[in-house]
Amino acid sequence: MKSGSFFLLLSFVNVQLFAFVMGWILISAGVSVTEDPSDVNNSVSLFFTILITAAVILLILKVYKGKLLFYLLELGLVFTAFGIFFGTMGFGNLVFGANGFDFSNVCTGKELFCIDFSFLGALLAVVARALLKNYRNIFLLFATSIVGALLGASLDIVPAAILAMALSIYDIIAVFYTKHMVTMAKELGNRDAGFSITFPANFQKNMVVPKVSAEKLKKFYKKVQVNAVELGTGDLALPTMLMVSAMKISSVPGGISPWYGIATMLGSTVGMSLLFFYIEKKKGYWPALPPLIFFGLLFLFLYHILPFKL
Repeated sequence: MKSGSFFLLLSFVNVQLFAFVMGWILISAGVSVTEDPSDVNNSVSLFFTILITAAVILLILKVYKGKLLFYLLELGLVFTAFGIFFGTMGFGNLVFGANGFDFSNVCTGKELFCIDFSFLGALLAVVARALLKNYRNIFLLFATSIVGALLGASLDIVPAAILAMALSIYDIIAVFYTKHMVTMAKELGNRDAGFSITFPANFQKNMVVPKVSAEKLKKFYKKVQVNAVELGTGDLALPTMLMVSAMKISSVPGGISPWYGIATMLGSTVGMSLLFFYIEKKKGYWPALPPLIFFGLLFLFLYHILPFKL
C-alpha cells in the first residue's frame, strides 16, 4: 500500500474512532434529528435529500464557475459540526460579569454579556479553519465524524443499513453509468472545494497540484505530475453512520452495545483496505461505498450470529 493510501486509511480509522466516542455520547444523551429512529421512512427521506443535494450541486457547478460559494459551504459544515460538538459537551454559556469570565447554564440578564459556548466554539473553529489553510483535511475529518455520529444516533440499524445499501447502489450507478459523480469530483477538485480528503499517492515521488495551479506552473516545470488518492466526505460519513447505528443494537431498550459497532468498524476498515489495494493497480475513479458498506454489514452479521457475545 502506497503512503497516500495508508494515510487516508489511517484518517478513515481515526474518523471511526472519534465518531465511536461521539456516538456513545449522543446515544446516551438521546440526541436525534429524527422523531422515530426506527422508522424506515427516515431512510427514504434522507436518500432523496441526498439525491436532490447532488443534483443541486451539479446544477451550481454548471452555472457557477467561482470558488467562493464552495468555500463558504465548507465553512458552514465546520461551523455546524463544531457547534454540535461543543453543544454536546454541555459547556453552557460563556458569561462575563462581576466575577470575570465563567460558565453558566442560564443567562440572567445581569451579566455584561452572555453567549452560548457552542456558538462561540463553532465560530472560533471557522476562524481557525480560515487561518490554518494547510490543515483543511483535519477540519474536514473532524466535521465528517460528527455528522456521521449524529446520523447514526438518529437512525436504528435497519433504516441505517437500508440507507447505506441504497446509496451504495447509487454510488455504482453514478460512477460507472451516468458518470455524474466523476464529473462532480473533477469539478469540485478544480474549484478547490472541501468535499473530499486528498493525499499525494506517494509522498516521496508525487506532487498534487490542482489543475488551475498546474496551468500557472507550466512555465516553471516541463511536466507537472498530478497523482493523488482521494475519498469523498460522504464515503467517510456513511460507514460512520452505520457503525454508530450498530452500537444501538441491544437487548436493553436504550442500551449501547459497543462490540456491534466495533465489528462494523473492522469490516469497513477491511473494505477500505481492499479498495485501496485494488485502486493502486487499476487507477481511475471507483465507487467507495459498496465495499465499505458490504464488509461493514458482513462483519456485523458475523458477530450477530456468533454463539457467544463479548
